[in-house]
Amino acid sequence: MEKEEEKKISDPAEKVKKEIEEKINMSDLEELINSNIIEFEFNKEKYRVRKTTYKEKSEAYNIKMKKFTELLSGDDYKLEDDLKKLYKAKGIDIDEITHMISSKQLKKQNFLIRLGNILKNSPDKKNDIEKLREEIKRINYEQQELSVKKSNLLAPSIESQSLLYTYQWLTFTVLEKEIVEGEEKKWVRAFKTFDDFLKGESDLITEASFKASLIIGEI
Repeated sequence: MEKEEEKKISDPAEKVKKEIEEKINMSDLEELINSNIIEFEFNKEKYRVRKTTYKEKSEAYNIKMKKFTELLSGDDYKLEDDLKKLYKAKGIDIDEITHMISSKQLKKQNFLIRLGNILKNSPDKKNDIEKLREEIKRINYEQQELSVKKSNLLAPSIESQSLLYTYQWLTFTVLEKEIVEGEEKKWVRAFKTFDDFLKGESDLITEASFKASLIIGEI
């Protein structure tokens, strides 16, 4: 079971990141601004990802620490600092890439705030809304190009693997499915167990992981 999990972890979020530009949907961002919930359809069934609770975030932190300790005791991965030194010796500065990503994230957040204000207060300003959408798309593309590069470089690190595992667990936690019982519709957890989630359909997991990444934020 452990080998199966590790295989899914190292596949990644890299796949999700590479597909972000193709999948980016401004309505997701607008829905996130308004409700902290993103709904989507897959195979004619309704799903959604929601904002995490404080308790879930705390549990995720504990899971990340446990996974980190587990990987640290093995020989398959290196600590991030050790990898950075190896790369820097070859002329690749990971810290500079991180700085560039953070700068673009700050710009994107500012544009998202402006977009949110216009959508709520002046929805008739179509030109301004469209300009902000295009700017956010452009920044997303540039940011994800850098993120994919950094992710690929640091994939062998203990920190990346433990974080990836934690984001998988959080996606499992916040992913819900709409079911109908009699005349009542309600939302329930999409998978009963984390193992079921890891064995789930790849396209569904990728879609859910992407949308969850918009709503979960940093751990």
